[in-house]
Amino acid sequence: MKKIAIIGGGNIGGRYVESLLNSDSEYILYIVDTSTQALIALQDKFGERENVVYLSDIKELPVHLEVVAITTTSGVRREVVERLLDYVDVNYLILEKPLFCDLGDYEVIRALLEKKHVKAWVNCTRRECESYQKFKNQLKEENFEFILSGSNWGLGCNAIHYLDLICFLAGTDNLEVNVDGLYKTILDSKRKPYKEILGTITGSAGRCVHFSLTAHGRDEIPVSIMVKTPSKTFFINEARQLLSVWEDGLCASANFKLPYTSQTMGRIIGKIIETGNCQLAEYSESTVIHKVLQVPLTDFFEKMGGKKGICPIS
Repeated sequence: MKKIAIIGGGNIGGRYVESLLNSDSEYILYIVDTSTQALIALQDKFGERENVVYLSDIKELPVHLEVVAITTTSGVRREVVERLLDYVDVNYLILEKPLFCDLGDYEVIRALLEKKHVKAWVNCTRRECESYQKFKNQLKEENFEFILSGSNWGLGCNAIHYLDLICFLAGTDNLEVNVDGLYKTILDSKRKPYKEILGTITGSAGRCVHFSLTAHGRDEIPVSIMVKTPSKTFFINEARQLLSVWEDGLCASANFKLPYTSQTMGRIIGKIIETGNCQLAEYSESTVIHKVLQVPLTDFFEKMGGKKGICPIS
């Protein structure tokens, strides 16, 4: 029976657990968290199961694991990866985003993954979403603009999701980012001690000749996405699961399903176990996208009085 581990038993880790428990695959699941309270909360939610083991230390894990998902916050992720691979032989690794706070961590972990022969992906799940895969085909090879706007959707922690999506749709990691449109205000994140930001991030990526990602701090403005090509204009409402297409003055609508993490990760992990692959961005590609965003964000936080070399987003 395959052995899987989730390191980090918070909200995101709990969604992984839920998805795995609802999947058809047979496995032994190890859940690791240093917080006894977090482990108890998961046990209360999911109950006692013969194939689920709760642990408080990485050292208690088996010596070999097929797949490990690290769902901790970004500030401790490097340390967790290093400790894990020091004690355990891992075939495949899934890392939550944003990856790290310190730019130097990217190369350290790249070298470690190569040394340990571990294949790793970063969980920006829209690449695995069938609706976005079909949407990519609708764009064909046309240039496009991508405009996202809404209130309080977590520009800092979630921008990487949409930059990854833009690169996926454009078929490139040749990304350019400008953060001059950010408000000169730093907010406390719901994940202490991390921070959040408001304003607009702009740039381009190959056939995506322009994008803008805007988070407003006022009112309750629903998040909306507009993708415009020379021939069509698409409006995507992920919350309502709706795609509207305007062409030649006519509008057509269709369902646009975006499953939750709790509905997708069991399938993705099962695919990795079965085939050794999935459609998430591999670590090397995601690193490029992360760093193009993180370099100017780190500079932004430094100018706002933050710690040198650190991007406090998670």
